[in-house]
Amino acid sequence: MKINLPVKLFLSFILLFWVLLFAKQVSAGCSGSISCNRQVLTCSVSGGSCAGKGNTDNCTGSNGVIGMCTYQTSTYQGTCGGSYNNCSVSCPNGGTASGTCSWQGCIPGEWSSSICGCGSGSGLGTEQCNSSGGWDCKPDPAKCNPPSCNAPSAPTITAPTGSINAGTVNITWNAVSGAGKYALRIDDTANPWTGTCAQVNPGDVCNDSVATNSYSYNFVAGHTYAIWVHALASCDSSKWSNPSTTDTVKVNAGAVIPNCTNLTGPTTIVLGQSGTYTATHTSPAGNLAGDIDAGQNGAFKWTHWPPTYLSGNSGTTSYTWTPTAVGTYDVYCRSWNDSTAECRGNQTYVDGPPRYLCAGPASSMTVNVIAASGPTINPNCTCSNNVCSPQCTFGKYSDVTYGNPVSCQREAAIAGTAPSDSDKTSYCQRGNRLYGDTNGDGKVDNTDYYYYIAAFYGGTVPAGVNPDVDGDGKVSANDQAIIVRTINSGIPVMPTATPTPIPLSTPAP
Repeated sequence: MKINLPVKLFLSFILLFWVLLFAKQVSAGCSGSISCNRQVLTCSVSGGSCAGKGNTDNCTGSNGVIGMCTYQTSTYQGTCGGSYNNCSVSCPNGGTASGTCSWQGCIPGEWSSSICGCGSGSGLGTEQCNSSGGWDCKPDPAKCNPPSCNAPSAPTITAPTGSINAGTVNITWNAVSGAGKYALRIDDTANPWTGTCAQVNPGDVCNDSVATNSYSYNFVAGHTYAIWVHALASCDSSKWSNPSTTDTVKVNAGAVIPNCTNLTGPTTIVLGQSGTYTATHTSPAGNLAGDIDAGQNGAFKWTHWPPTYLSGNSGTTSYTWTPTAVGTYDVYCRSWNDSTAECRGNQTYVDGPPRYLCAGPASSMTVNVIAASGPTINPNCTCSNNVCSPQCTFGKYSDVTYGNPVSCQREAAIAGTAPSDSDKTSYCQRGNRLYGDTNGDGKVDNTDYYYYIAAFYGGTVPAGVNPDVDGDGKVSANDQAIIVRTINSGIPVMPTATPTPIPLSTPAP
């Protein structure tokens, strides 16, 4: 069919109109909104991440808009959760569009990272989405409502009970569930319980730190004891159980054990000086003897020997001690009756029957022997022209020849940093230098001997050390003899009694 020209022009005009209109629409893009419906999230926790399907929402748009919202999964406290964090929209005709994803509420069951109070509980909690899409604060089991700590049940003493023989016996009780340690009380009724651990009588025990359900104790013949124990909670040591039922133990009289009491004497002695000690001894069986001893860490250091033999059932001994070395000593009295039984005033030196701990009181004491201090330093004491000025004073041995005046110049052959003027003055201000104090610490001991050996054989010594202790300006064998003499005899040297050890294997005397 032929179409005439006017018709062709009309059709062409109509075609051009639609082409232009379509081009305008393409260039204008599209607009609209998207509506996202949440899919049911089905996932499982694996390896610390949330794995599964259903992590996107189907979205439909109007006016040609196509959209999708991505749901990012996560794990919180072992539970799958997540949030919207991505939105993509497009126009199928190639135009541009924009849109947003939104969600009102939360996924039931999911956890928030928000921290909240525990409500009626104590501590902190976290938020969890409820079935209505709202947030509830849930207690964090690790932080809210911690488990309560209760006092343990009372222990039961299992041994000893009734009557026993004298000597060292293990006190035992049942192990209590939840107990971290135990508090033990032992009352030797010969010296009544004071009612407090602030003052504990001889023979009594007040120990709040017994780690096991056993405790070793030396029971004295003829004495009666009351024993009880508490369990302390491992979760809180201030939580104590009720006391166990008091266990009463009577110790068979056996041999008549003597006693010594009222030991007196100085608790501090300056080395080179003396201290006098006295004690009272008793024995109902008579045949009594006694002495006073000293020891360190279970080893005898000296004893008053031969002992004093006393007539009747009681008496006193006295002994003057001149220590030969500084240190801390156990000074205690001993009593015995004709080799039948012996008591010693300090538990450390009791090795078992027939030797027992004295009932006391006041059968032992601690004595500190301290070094003698040197002469008072005169502030005008200086080192001048390599000799100590006349104002300097020293303790010295009367039978030793010293430098006169005393040199304060250290021998040049000694290796090490050369002493300063201040070092040289310090040599002059050491009151015990001429007794062997090489380093100015007021003592003469193995350190001073070490410095002498180092200097004599070419070793390096500090600038503040001068092994020339006789003050003649050089280090010689004479300096060694002075140091060794003082180490062996103390400062100053005084006559001392020869210590005689007491054998532990047999009762004395």
